[in-house]
Amino acid sequence: MNVLADTSTWINHLLKSNPSVEVLLAEGRMVTHTFVHGELSLGSVRSLSDVGKLLEDLEQIPMATSREIFELIENKQLYGKGIGLVDVYLLAGCLIDGRTKLLTADKRLAKVAHELGVAF
Repeated sequence: MNVLADTSTWINHLLKSNPSVEVLLAEGRMVTHTFVHGELSLGSVRSLSDVGKLLEDLEQIPMATSREIFELIENKQLYGKGIGLVDVYLLAGCLIDGRTKLLTADKRLAKVAHELGVAF
C-alpha cells in the first residue's frame, strides 16, 4: 500500500517533522500528486527547493479527467461536504490507483476519505 500525503500533511511535516511521513518516505511508500506539488510551490515554504526535489522523485498517482471528477462528485454525493476541488482530485487519484491511501490533517477530507475507503 502506498500513501498520498495532501498539502496540509506536508505543511505540518515541514513545520514539525512527522514520524509517520519519515517512515513512509524511508520505506518508499510515499507517492504524490501534481496538485499537491503545485499547491506547495505556490505557498511560502522555506525549504521549497528541497521539498520540490523530493516530490519530483516520488511516484505520481493518476490524474483523473474532468469527467471522472464530476462523476465522482455526483455518484458519491461529495457536494456540501466542505472539501475542495483539489481534494476531490486527490481522492479520485487514490480510487483510480487502487493501492494508495490518503493521509490528511484536514478533518473534513479525512472523513470523506474514510467514507470512500481510501483513508490512511
